[in-house]
Amino acid sequence: MNLYCHSSNGFRLLIFPKHFVLSEGETKITLKIDDQAPIVMEANAFADDDGGKAPDTDVVVPLNTDLVERAIGAAHHVTVHYAPPGVPAADAAFTFEDMASGQAEMLKVCPVGH
Repeated sequence: MNLYCHSSNGFRLLIFPKHFVLSEGETKITLKIDDQAPIVMEANAFADDDGGKAPDTDVVVPLNTDLVERAIGAAHHVTVHYAPPGVPAADAAFTFEDMASGQAEMLKVCPVGH
């Protein structure tokens, strides 16, 4: 996961699974941030075609990041569920307090303005 400072709205979130979690196109994902209730977000998934093999999901871009900007800027633990709640799907989790043990697909890279 990368958090970027962006000139138009100050915040952008990108998730880089680098293995198959979603088909390419519009989708919904669910973020669970610390002890807060799960947040369903609209997202776009992008994949590459590996010569007829199952495509990897290269990047998932949540669209309504205003729903999570403040919470994720101060987050300690985030779980990404690559579907709406209740739909079986892949999950990824990361604890920001211990970067060395986090999954390679998730990385907190910039502070969020308040």
